[in-house]
Amino acid sequence: MRGDARHADAIKLHLGAKGRHRGVVFVVRGRLTLRHSSGATWSEWYASFADGRGGWIAPSRGRAVVTFEAAFPPLRSLGVGKPVWPAYVVEEKGRARYESAEGVLPFAPPFGESYAYADLVAPDGAFATLDYSESPPRLFVGEATTLYTFTFAMIGLAFFGFAFWLIVKISPSSIRKEIEEDQNTALAILIASVIIGISLIVSSAIH
Repeated sequence: MRGDARHADAIKLHLGAKGRHRGVVFVVRGRLTLRHSSGATWSEWYASFADGRGGWIAPSRGRAVVTFEAAFPPLRSLGVGKPVWPAYVVEEKGRARYESAEGVLPFAPPFGESYAYADLVAPDGAFATLDYSESPPRLFVGEATTLYTFTFAMIGLAFFGFAFWLIVKISPSSIRKEIEEDQNTALAILIASVIIGISLIVSSAIH
């Protein structure tokens, strides 16, 4: 639950952080800090995706959930533990208050004001949030994931860069000179094969 202080810092991100979700690169642009009615606070991160969408990365029960805005049902149709759409059930209903913000957000938070929300989950990992800060309310849908998706993507890219740097350093001659000036096709194919191999290993490790 968002009100559980144990999950308040479930997401370790920062402004400008880059990652990849379902193959789409994103950049974290803003951070919104909210306070649950229980007193616990948590942060939700706004990110711009390479496909033109804007999405949110937020904590829920120790997970990271990535959501994008979609259509919505009315609040009166919801009941805790009852299905909303096929496979979805209400996991939590509560209130949150706008505490602070930084970076770029898609709206201007009315600090000090609170709003009602409901979190929905499905057995396949699908996740949705109903945001009643406006009338009509707004629906955000997506899925639960893990921070390893983001963390290992960054680690993988760093490892790839280090591996290529190491290849260049241990080479007895200049790789650039051999390929660009001497037109050494065999060396170019060998280096390309090594790069592809490292990429496949990193990709398998991430997924």
